[in-house]
Amino acid sequence: MFSKVSKVICILERMFKIDLNEFLAYKVAVETGDPFETLIATILTQNTNERKAFRAYFNLKKHYPILRPEILSKASISELSELISAGGLGNVKAKRIIEASNYVLKKLNGDLWSLLKLGIKARNELMKIPGVGPKTADILLLMIAKESTIPVDTHVMRVVFRLGISRKKEYEAIRKALMSSLNPEEYLKAHLYLILLGRRFCLARKPRCSECPVKHLCAKRFR
Repeated sequence: MFSKVSKVICILERMFKIDLNEFLAYKVAVETGDPFETLIATILTQNTNERKAFRAYFNLKKHYPILRPEILSKASISELSELISAGGLGNVKAKRIIEASNYVLKKLNGDLWSLLKLGIKARNELMKIPGVGPKTADILLLMIAKESTIPVDTHVMRVVFRLGISRKKEYEAIRKALMSSLNPEEYLKAHLYLILLGRRFCLARKPRCSECPVKHLCAKRFR
């Protein structure tokens, strides 16, 4: 028997088409398969929209065609900040990138794979890297290491809470509610489709409830 979230994903899969150009971290993960470059892309997506994150990433790549910790660790905050300013919070993200690069270089000998090969056990260790919280760790584990986890961004959190799939609006509560309701092979598409639902219909301030393709599955209090 399908869970509510499985039904939601089935409907969204028929309605939406996944476009890599709408998901910076996923695009980088698919096209490069490189955990460090995916880490940098994910940091650039923090606290901004995807369009701005893409601009910041492309600006960074023009200057640094190869993103490696030994290269970015030597950059200055002011230089990086200018390159990624299109994504917002330039100084903050520049500092995170440099600190993350130094950590990967010094603690992991410049190789994130040495950590990712531990599988899901690497999650807590990943979160020791500056700038890496649970979402970034889960993106690396799911999209690069192919481990069974679900990254939860603000769109996913809002959609899952409004649908009534989780009674708590907290990262781990949302992640566990989704994982317990889906098969592991559904985790990636659930992450992507729920983000699209949040971007196009289940908006934060003015949700388009009357047009929503899964409104019949939404919790009554949110209709």
